[in-house]
Amino acid sequence: DLRELNETEIEIGHFINEYWCKNPGQGNDVALPPNGTYWPSRTTPNDTCGVFGPYGVGGGLTPRMENLIPYSNSSTYINDFEVGSIQEIDLVGVLFHPYHQHINPFQIQEVFNNADASVDPDSYTAEAVKSWYQVGDWQDTLQLPALKVIGTNDGLSRQTAVKVRFQVDQFTGHMLQHCHLLFHEDQGMMAQYDMRGDEGTTWDGARDIDRTCIKPTTKKGLYNVGKDKLRLCEGDCGDDRDCAGDLVCFTREDEESVPGCAGEGKPGDDYCTVRPSDTYLSYTREGENLGRCEGNCGDDDDCGTDNHGNDLGCFKRRGFDPVPGCDGLGAKDVNYCIL
Repeated sequence: DLRELNETEIEIGHFINEYWCKNPGQGNDVALPPNGTYWPSRTTPNDTCGVFGPYGVGGGLTPRMENLIPYSNSSTYINDFEVGSIQEIDLVGVLFHPYHQHINPFQIQEVFNNADASVDPDSYTAEAVKSWYQVGDWQDTLQLPALKVIGTNDGLSRQTAVKVRFQVDQFTGHMLQHCHLLFHEDQGMMAQYDMRGDEGTTWDGARDIDRTCIKPTTKKGLYNVGKDKLRLCEGDCGDDRDCAGDLVCFTREDEESVPGCAGEGKPGDDYCTVRPSDTYLSYTREGENLGRCEGNCGDDDDCGTDNHGNDLGCFKRRGFDPVPGCDGLGAKDVNYCIL
């Protein structure tokens, strides 16, 4: 439940998302079509639709039409997020334009409504559907008559309708978001987020707020790519140093299943994956305070304690000698901390 997160304790990204369409002949300083006309009209098919910028920030309370950004191409992003992070989006205008995002579902944090029908004529609608969406719900598409009008001097000034949060979980690359009125999408009302970082990364705090949380895997198929810093389910690795980030090289004699991956791969080849257990040999760093079955240690001073506070010692081995209490083959001639 992302509602339990305290922004003073962890970093949460923030972005404002608002969709809009610009009517032909409409200026930059007004929020509604010229001459008091409303949508739809005969000129609607010629509207320019998009997401309010600027890039990385999003629209504010009084967005200018010059900051309306229609979809342009597959290499342009409205914002970028680090995989494994928590992001918060203020959704404005979901009364009119249903917000939809791919890959990562979002959780509703707050819903804002006016109770005064004289200020917000649609407040009765919000009351009628308030049981459809609840704070705490997980969604990937949201249209909700939630609109808080704060003034009408410039036509329509508004505050955030819905606040949502989501985990940028595991996958890197493109993450599409768009209005779920598909004719608006066709007119440019969509954008992309760029998810950056190491493929397979998850948010470390998930199990802190829910101990029943099971760490997910992407179950990617095994394949050989023959390059340095192999990603999840890529091979053939020689040892953990060939794998990106905190991934480990899962060693095999034949076609044993690789945890978190699908398929058989090439018999006898080794593949990078998430460390299967705390007792699986892991060699991703040198130095002090190494955990159980982690290397490379020079002596006992390089080893820390296990999960129960027991001191660990440095096991020095030759070649691929078995490491007591640990699983996996590990790296050749590398020393590991043991209980």
